[in-house]
Amino acid sequence: MVGRRISDEQLIEIIEAAIFVADKPVSKRHLKDTVLNDLAISMARINDAVEAIQVHYQTRGIRLVEVGLSLIHISEPTRRY
Repeated sequence: MVGRRISDEQLIEIIEAAIFVADKPVSKRHLKDTVLNDLAISMARINDAVEAIQVHYQTRGIRLVEVGLSLIHISEPTRRY
């Protein structure tokens, strides 16, 4: 069965929301197998979306980082306010 298609922007929004509400770090594979399961999404697109989220947060007070194979939001410790 072919999953439905979504835009890159929609993919970014889904991944960002899933990571934000997760009660623990999540892996890209876990995202693909759960919240993205019914979508036609390659790991390459997931990697690109995560990279876009990381770039977006470069100018903010939080970061999206990979710890091992998992993704987690952290505060930016060097940010001056």
